[in-house]
Amino acid sequence: MTVVDKPKLDQMLSNLRRYLGVLRGLAATPRAAFLGNADKIGNAKYHLVIAVECCIGRNILGRPSHTARCHPRARPPSGRHAGSGTG
Repeated sequence: MTVVDKPKLDQMLSNLRRYLGVLRGLAATPRAAFLGNADKIGNAKYHLVIAVECCIGRNILGRPSHTARCHPRARPPSGRHAGSGTG
């Protein structure tokens, strides 16, 4: 029998709601303004990736996941330009 780690699941869902909120805010940006802003594009890419990782993360089962995890932060690490692809 598999046991779900409820606190981890609750945290993942809370993070997912926050990531989706950012993505919805970005989706409300007019197309031309969005495409003309590299920071907005990078922000959208980052939040989309971590939202997907939240959905496929296996760490809610009490086992570490080597392929995906739900990130506790909602912004790229400092010193990294969103969307630049370099760290």
